[in-house]
Amino acid sequence: MEQVKKRILVAEDEPFWVRFLEYELKEIAPNVEITHAENGEIALNYVKSVHSPPTSEDIKSGAKPPKPYYDAMIVDVEMPLLDGPRLVRRLRDMLYNGPIIIWSAYRDSEENLKLALDIPVSGFCLKEGSIENLIKQLKNLKVIP
Repeated sequence: MEQVKKRILVAEDEPFWVRFLEYELKEIAPNVEITHAENGEIALNYVKSVHSPPTSEDIKSGAKPPKPYYDAMIVDVEMPLLDGPRLVRRLRDMLYNGPIIIWSAYRDSEENLKLALDIPVSGFCLKEGSIENLIKQLKNLKVIP
């Protein structure tokens, strides 16, 4: 039986980290599809292009929200145009309910780290030396085997 392809949107402005994630994730889950957004604005536009927020009627009737197109998002804290915490807030404001993991560098500003820890996300991990933590979180979300 063929595995269902899982989709991950990576919002990250540093090419090194994108290549690193692609390599590590493809080693574990070869059929994972990774979409890269160079900044938060691009990531937001990608999600808007495939996300159908529930209507007021859906909300009133208690209908289950539609399954998000992306099985998970990995979002950098500091990016140009729209940083990670503000991206996540905008996504949650448009009732996007998909899993989002904040991925942060040790050098991120204290202000942005505080913002990142104050938003509804599925997980948080540091870039340097913690790929195992990210993989564990993706496994717990059933995004990778």
